[in-house]
Amino acid sequence: MGTKTLLAVVMLSLSSATALGAPVDSLFSDESVEIRADERLFTLMLLMNGMGWSEAAEYGPEPLKSPLYKGVRKDLIDKLSAYRERYLPKAVLNRAKRFVTEHPGSLKDYIEACLHMSRAPEFKFQKTLPKSLAKLKGLDDLLRSTWKGARVRVLMSRYKEPLIDGQQTLLSKIDKRTQPLVLMLKAKAAAAPKAKKASDDDMGDLFGGDDEADSDDGTATADDATAELESVAVTLAPLWTRREVLSIQFGERFELVFGGERGDGTIVAHAVALVRLRAAAGLAKSPVTDAQQRAAWGLVTAATGRQGPDRLAPYPACSKAIADWRSTKAPFGEGPFASELVKTCKAKGN
Repeated sequence: MGTKTLLAVVMLSLSSATALGAPVDSLFSDESVEIRADERLFTLMLLMNGMGWSEAAEYGPEPLKSPLYKGVRKDLIDKLSAYRERYLPKAVLNRAKRFVTEHPGSLKDYIEACLHMSRAPEFKFQKTLPKSLAKLKGLDDLLRSTWKGARVRVLMSRYKEPLIDGQQTLLSKIDKRTQPLVLMLKAKAAAAPKAKKASDDDMGDLFGGDDEADSDDGTATADDATAELESVAVTLAPLWTRREVLSIQFGERFELVFGGERGDGTIVAHAVALVRLRAAAGLAKSPVTDAQQRAAWGLVTAATGRQGPDRLAPYPACSKAIADWRSTKAPFGEGPFASELVKTCKAKGN
């Protein structure tokens, strides 16, 4: 075999191997937040829509109140209505129906389970699943066979343009919200703007981010490189209900999933604030509490003027503590301030 022929064979093999994986690459924000158009969730939600799941953000008028779909999901449902066998062969669909019948659970459980899998084409669960998700054992095998049997990569590739557009739009939102936040935490922020309600998107159930410190005293500072912080990842799920939000904390990773083709930069900024707060307070890997979330929202509001949900609004004492700290112009990670801030945001009696 000649050199040129051998080179051509090697390049073809590499191209074929790459083609088996996700058709859309991740993007990364300035603060190393990963933004994905996730093939695991695309595969899952292709099956759910194909099996008749019809929840929507908006509905038509009575008496029918038909679900109103938009964007990628509308186009996909139209395709399934006209050419179901082409996009979801009967054998694939029947297997999926048997699985969900035998494995009842909420859709959010199914979505969370996907985030515990490796990426395409392996779709393999990690060794240890949370107990709440053990009931979905075998879902990874279902998605793996669907990815191949329904040629999901080919279908997902047809939506590459809107998927990438969604990622890029969210990237801009995240950088816009996190830049003033991080500058403030490094004691470089200007005066806080007047607070106003966030409007990037409706905010659903929230958690935050995390981080782990490697300093001698076991506490990280806000000036630490982002590589020393635990990861925050965001997934756009255009085949899930618009404006739904799922937040998950496991291991050293924090995940946000946004339903629809657009995400919320303010919610992601809250996750980044929480990551840095927990690092500075020595709370990395501990469970996320309401007090931590209130403190993180207080930081986001002080830096950007954006507010979170009323349930997690910082108490006046918390906001005052942040204002007093800002007047000192000290880096966020210096001294006990982060720990004390969390304490001021605890509900009375707790």
